[in-house]
Parts: sequence; C-alpha cells; structure tokens
Amino acid sequence: MKAAAHSLHYGHGVPVRRLPAILREMTGIGVTQSALTQDAMKQAEGPVGAAYQELRAQVRPARVVYTDDTSWRIGGDGAYLMAFDTCDTTVYQVRTRHGNEQVRELVRIRRLRDRDNQRLLDGIGLQHDQGRVLNFLYQSEVEPTNNRAERALRPAVIARKVSQCSKTQRGADAFAAFTSVVRTAIKRGAATVTQTLHTLRRPAPPPDST
Repeated sequence: MKAAAHSLHYGHGVPVRRLPAILREMTGIGVTQSALTQDAMKQAEGPVGAAYQELRAQVRPARVVYTDDTSWRIGGDGAYLMAFDTCDTTVYQVRTRHGNEQVRELVRIRRLRDRDNQRLLDGIGLQHDQGRVLNFLYQSEVEPTNNRAERALRPAVIARKVSQCSKTQRGADAFAAFTSVVRTAIKRGAATVTQTLHTLRRPAPPPDST
C-alpha cells in the first residue's frame, strides 16, 4: 500500500495530503499523512536511496547528458531542482546553487595533463555553459535543443504547483531520489511504478550457500 501511495505522489503528482483519503477509498485501510512521509524518508535513505545512487553513477559515463533546472524551495528558502537526462536514465537533485560545480556532480569531469590544454578546455566549457558552442552541428547524438531536459522537469514543475516544495533538505533529497527512480522506471518501460517501488522495498534474498 505504501508503494502505491509513493507511486501516486512521486509518479502522478498527487499531493501527500490527499493520499490518506484516496487509499481509504481504494483499500479501506487508514493511514496518516505523517506515516507516509516518514516512510518516504526511510525508503529514501534505504533501498530507494541506494537505487538513486546507482542511477547517479550511470549518468556520469553517458556520452550525452541534457540538463536543466527550475526554481525550488527548501523550508521557504530558494533552491534549484536540477534534472539530468540521458537516453535511458533521468536523475534529479536539489541544490541551493545551480552552477558548474553542481552540474559536475553528475556530468563527468575531463582533466588533461597539460595545464595550457586544461585551461583551454575550461574556457571551452565556460563558453558551452553560456550556450556558445554548437555541439549539435558536429555530434549526431546531440539534439539541437534542450527540450529533452525541459520535458524531464515538467512533472517536477507540476509537483511544485500543488505542494510547498520541500520543508527540509532531507525531504528535498527524498523527492529527488523517488522522482529519479520513478521517471527512470517509466522511461525503461516498467509495467507499473508501484511494482518498481514494491520490489525495492523487499529485502534482498540471502546468498546461496551451496
């Protein structure tokens, strides 16, 4: 039931405050908003969080990564929700800043031995950050627009409109973890988001002793 609740919230944008009534109507089981929130925090620091870290690791070696960000709030203070999209993975993170350093948390860093070449590469990177390098003209896998990353942000933008964003950094991290797992599951053709989250909740089988 909790997996279904998180699927409705993180996968379909249903506000947490509405979930108890919906679950009671569908299952006859009563559950509080607080219990669902506490379970989400627990899962985000447990199996869902572990799956999230795996997804983050999969973004770094990707040949092409599209990224965009939108405003977010943590406890009323300004922050940024950042999306990173590849051909088969979508990852989110919430940070108080959204500069090159935050982007490089996921996008691989290329370091050169020669200092002059590294300085040149850093300069090209700066120009790229300012949208002045037309990579799409030379690399067929690079799309000419950033529409892919913008589409990745849409579910989060909807969530922002029907919620107060995140009350704490812990809540922001949970939102990023769950939403990353959910959107990637959808992208990879999962039968249902609920089943994906339910599978993560189950403890791993003991190792075969034979």
